[in-house]
Amino acid sequence: MLKYFIIFTAALISGIMFISWLAGVFGKYKILKTKGIPLAGGLGIGLAFVFSSGLGIFIFDLSAAKVLAVVSASLCMLFFGLIDDLRELSVVQKFLAQSFCAILLISFGIKTNIMYFGFWGNALITFFWIVGITNAFNLLDIMDGLAAGTTLIVSSAFLFIGCLSPDLNVQVLSLILCAVSAGFLIFNLPPAKVYLG
Repeated sequence: MLKYFIIFTAALISGIMFISWLAGVFGKYKILKTKGIPLAGGLGIGLAFVFSSGLGIFIFDLSAAKVLAVVSASLCMLFFGLIDDLRELSVVQKFLAQSFCAILLISFGIKTNIMYFGFWGNALITFFWIVGITNAFNLLDIMDGLAAGTTLIVSSAFLFIGCLSPDLNVQVLSLILCAVSAGFLIFNLPPAKVYLG
């Protein structure tokens, strides 16, 4: 239980620190801001997630290959998100970027494992699930606290499901996502001081 507490605390604190630091930098140099509010949340969450995932590999002796696959696809999605913040991507460009990230994750072997669907069936389900969820959360980012609050609830549900199975990767990554989402909510609850971006 101590290991879970350590990883949750590390993810929460690193999330708060990264977001706070980036918000200051974005404010000082007047970059990635809308209505005077910095779009530092997504990048701060991403950096904290990467840091905490690395710590999770070390503390829990997780499968480095699987964690690195998730982190790689997440960083790729974050990169395209930053480009979209800097200059608005077209719908087709966004879809291609999201598709690339989904295919990258599937190529690493991270996909659903539904019996009787085989590799291609599970790959298709995973592809449409990733692209669909990405766009769903993007549409949720319309009011303070909504997207991050939903992420906190969903990641808590995944944590609960992970605890019912022996899949330590799901447990730890879900716990990290819970923590960094909670850290972001400190800045994003109405009235928001930082936006997700």
